[in-house]
Amino acid sequence: MRLIFESAFSELKHKKSMNLTKPTNEDSSAQAQRIFTAELQSLYRYACYRLGEREAAQDVIQELYLKLIKSPAKFSEIQDPEAFGITILRNICIDIIRRREKRKSEELHEYMIADESSPDKAAAEKDKLRVLIQEIGRLPQKQSMVLKMRTIDGLEYEEIAQRTGLSQVNIRVLISIARKTLKKNLGI
Repeated sequence: MRLIFESAFSELKHKKSMNLTKPTNEDSSAQAQRIFTAELQSLYRYACYRLGEREAAQDVIQELYLKLIKSPAKFSEIQDPEAFGITILRNICIDIIRRREKRKSEELHEYMIADESSPDKAAAEKDKLRVLIQEIGRLPQKQSMVLKMRTIDGLEYEEIAQRTGLSQVNIRVLISIARKTLKKNLGI
């Protein structure tokens, strides 16, 4: 698939001095190829920007080329070929991004189902949680209290300071000591 992309780049280097966007009496396919070649670098940069990956951008440029060649549009009537190409390219990129997001969502869903469907994993996680709660209960009272407020309740240091009357620095130290103690006791 990268063959057309690479040949178009080399063709662009050779034809750089020619005016490639002026309309002629050539057929639609030839006009599409001429427009594609003339605007290839800006289209490629745009695809890289939208997708964040060079390989994906090259694949999208390939797909754009095929769409332009197969398009029934009269390219001699297109006033801004770069805008036309970018519009098609943007739509292709959006489709790819949506497919990526859908795939990520499906993978996450499958992962969650796999975790729920495995009674052994669920029991192991439940045991780990039980042991963690026991270890938190063994901590000194202030450490246990501020750790729970920060991690379980999700309170900010300022809120914990207001509720406990401790300084924010003291709270950070207590949480740090509590976490180190838990790591040591749980073998993490």
